[in-house]
Amino acid sequence: MLSSSKIATRPATGLHTRAGLRKLLDARAGLLRLVGGGLGGIEELREAYQVWYELGRHYLRVLAPDRVGEFEELYFGRAGGGDSGFSQYGVADYLRGRPAPPGPYDKPLFRTSTQAMNAIRHQGSILAALEVHFDGALRRLEQLVHMEMAMSELDAAEILCRAKQVRAAGMLAGVALERHLTRVLSLHVAASDLPKKPTLGPMTNVLWANGLCDAATRTRLETYAVLRNHCAHAPGEDQSEPTVGEVRELIAGVREALQAIPPRA
Repeated sequence: MLSSSKIATRPATGLHTRAGLRKLLDARAGLLRLVGGGLGGIEELREAYQVWYELGRHYLRVLAPDRVGEFEELYFGRAGGGDSGFSQYGVADYLRGRPAPPGPYDKPLFRTSTQAMNAIRHQGSILAALEVHFDGALRRLEQLVHMEMAMSELDAAEILCRAKQVRAAGMLAGVALERHLTRVLSLHVAASDLPKKPTLGPMTNVLWANGLCDAATRTRLETYAVLRNHCAHAPGEDQSEPTVGEVRELIAGVREALQAIPPRA
């Protein structure tokens, strides 16, 4: 018999991994065996299925959000379905013990266990489709998170700039750019060719050497590196403090660089 503990110990365990998805797909067979298993089977199915359903929905929200509605509809049933009640009956109805609507001669229109099994099989097929595009979907998610973090850092840099914390703002913008270029190089350049010192200057040289930026972008990155260093170190005798205008230009330039040099795998 299948219990919820055999599907997953905690909702976060194994998520966003191919192995975790495979375990979820393998658990579907145990759920199907519980359907139609009498009162004891229903009780165990109710517990195990709810864990399975929530984990499956989580995978879809992250990797294929356009299919979440289809997955949920198989659980709740289709509202106002036009096929004499077949698609209106979801797994939730079966778990609540709802009978099938009457058919000809007042006999049940369908076997509720069959409807529940078909719905669970369909949900499993939706999850199985994730395996085909799993790596690409996960890379897209990582890219989204990466860009959101970088943009948040630049937003914070702008706030610091408005508060006249010019050096801190410039350094934060520089950190966002360094982290972005580090990710780009990790996806496109062999580890042996990565710069030993992952700062803007050496990374810009590696980008240029590997054809990952054009001459104009290289020149801009070199300018940003100089300004970032100006913010990070006390000025010499012949240097002035970085200005608000210079740092605003740096922040705007980093935003453009994040779009011009996307870390596509």
